Amino acid sequence: MIALERRSAFTRSQEDYLKALYLLRGDQRPVPTRELAQRLGISSPSVSEMVARLTAQGLVEHDRYRGQQLTKEGRKVALELVRHHRLLEMFLVEVLGYTWDEVHDEAERLEHVISERMEARIFELLGRPELDPHGHAIPSLAGKVRPLSDRALSDCRAGEKVRVQRVSDEDPALLRELERRGLVPGTRIEVLLVSEFESPIECRIKGRRVSIPLGLARGVYVNGETRGLRALLPFLGPAFVAAVAYVDPGNFATNIAGGAQYGYMLLWVVLGANLMAMLIQSMSAKLGIATGMNLAEVSRMRFPRPAVFGLWIQAEVIAMATDLAEFIGAAIGIHLLFPAIPLFVAGIITAFAAFGILSLQSRGFRGFEAVITGLVGVIVVAFAFEAVLSRPSLSGVAGGLLVPRFDGTESILLGAGILGATVMPHVIYLHSALTQRRVVGATAKQKEKIFRFERWDVIIAMGIAGLINIAMLTVAAAAFHGRTIGPLQGLDQAFNALGSTLDHGADKVFGLGLLASGLSSSSVGTLAGQIVMQGFIRRRIPLFLRRAITMAPALVVIGIGLDPSRALVLSQVLLSFGIPFALIPLLLFCRDKKLMGTLVNRPVTTAIATAVVTVIVCLNAFLLYLLVSGR
Repeated sequence: MIALERRSAFTRSQEDYLKALYLLRGDQRPVPTRELAQRLGISSPSVSEMVARLTAQGLVEHDRYRGQQLTKEGRKVALELVRHHRLLEMFLVEVLGYTWDEVHDEAERLEHVISERMEARIFELLGRPELDPHGHAIPSLAGKVRPLSDRALSDCRAGEKVRVQRVSDEDPALLRELERRGLVPGTRIEVLLVSEFESPIECRIKGRRVSIPLGLARGVYVNGETRGLRALLPFLGPAFVAAVAYVDPGNFATNIAGGAQYGYMLLWVVLGANLMAMLIQSMSAKLGIATGMNLAEVSRMRFPRPAVFGLWIQAEVIAMATDLAEFIGAAIGIHLLFPAIPLFVAGIITAFAAFGILSLQSRGFRGFEAVITGLVGVIVVAFAFEAVLSRPSLSGVAGGLLVPRFDGTESILLGAGILGATVMPHVIYLHSALTQRRVVGATAKQKEKIFRFERWDVIIAMGIAGLINIAMLTVAAAAFHGRTIGPLQGLDQAFNALGSTLDHGADKVFGLGLLASGLSSSSVGTLAGQIVMQGFIRRRIPLFLRRAITMAPALVVIGIGLDPSRALVLSQVLLSFGIPFALIPLLLFCRDKKLMGTLVNRPVTTAIATAVVTVIVCLNAFLLYLLVSGR
């Protein structure tokens, strides 16, 4: 710690700023000016003036876009004040008999005036404590801080057994309520039932069943981490929600068209696109974990306003194209399973079903995730069944996966469509939003650990999505390619042909998989659209209103009698043009050391990601040339 005479060079206000920065993790990350102003209870301009003075003194580093961060010297000043404060809290409780809800404000007043000599005597009198009454670590004289858990009770899962390590100490009413419920440091807790949003958490404490409001649970920090699969479970989910978009009805259309017309030849495109998707989604997840912001929010912070507006407009157009494919796919699925239902009526039924799935979010995101995962399971079972019936050529599958080739411009067009259907721009935005606050890491090491778990989430979820896409094209190649059934690109034709070629109810199973795909991916697409709007322009509209707006073009396509299967393929080509506008900002951000910290892309990752973006952009440029020239 620095000496008293050096401390006297700083005003009380300066010390308060430095301490506030430290408590906001400002020694590990830049703290936005607005966040610091809220902590101090003052205006942002006032904060900016003080930060300028602290920067001139070498205590703070300031970045106009990201905020301010403590220097090594500024951290020393902040830690000294924190040490004073927490030792005083212990003294007031242990020696003077204060209650733990009374000491915070008293220590705030005394921390600036006690001498180093008094601090040393208090430290020895109390037996050299390491923790204050609320469980927070007391910094050592050398500036060392004991690492503690930053996992809130609100983040625990049912069945976990944990111990309270520390509690939030700034609200006396909160502390009194915590003490009344027995939530004090050292208390053992068994989590019995966890609900989402504001529903209480049911726990067992000292043999009693206790209901703890979620707002209260957020102020209780626990340890007792689980290992193995149970440790991974809290991190599973975001990639599975994102993976739904990779098996949407657009994939059905492009994969069926590619397999029927070119056999196994385009399997390598599916495999390559899925590997690209793994890289892209892991980068998106990493951005949310590292910054606490989603891709749209970071773009708004880093780019000029005209660029942000343009990115938002194109992202909304892409979301509309996505919803067109997903909504039409679900409607076709209903119509194929129940031919007596007209396609337009099937579209209306799809609308009600989509509203029903979205309503699950009001009961908690876990329920929504469970339904989405169940629908993905239906798709997996459907195409596993189809693959067994179709008996594909193993040598043909191996050759298609391992030997890259095209056969004319039409195959390139289909390849681009497959790429557009597999690498989805809207879930590049969505995935970063799903990880930004799911499990929050307060330190660099915690964020690295969270990302290691999230990477497994991506590998598992995207691996399943990739196998589904490969199975789609393989089934189409085995069942349709080279047979005398004529050109086959429409989903209705595929449905009928599967029934006549494979029999055993293959057509019904295909229709069921298509329906599950459309319903699940449509709901996810609506969430992505909400993230895009909120991130780019800080505006929100009700999810149900957004659902109604985005499904309108699909109902128009169905109502005026356009070929829905052709509309699906063209929508996927449109999606491929939106990929660079999401990928390039993601690539720029993930290689920024100041933004990403220890989770910054390694040089080899940046090189591979750059190659991926280059391939996609060049392929799309060539595709545009083909479309414009009419070749």
